Amino acid sequence: MLYTYMSYAFLMYYNDIFLLYVANMTLSFYGFVLCVMMLLDEIKIERLKSDMPTKGLRIFLFYNYEKNR
Repeated sequence: MLYTYMSYAFLMYYNDIFLLYVANMTLSFYGFVLCVMMLLDEIKIERLKSDMPTKGLRIFLFYNYEKNR
């Protein structure tokens, strides 16, 4: 849909509903970006759910937090 609305917004001549084409393109673009961000978040969560050693990292972060407080 993003490609279609970009074509309408940039390749068509200006007409009465040009602003509607631009609004549709903008909404499609932001929807596409949000979908990609959600997919990347799911991939990150899956990757972090594995058996990753985090005890040392937690100690380091807690120590630095207390030191800088």
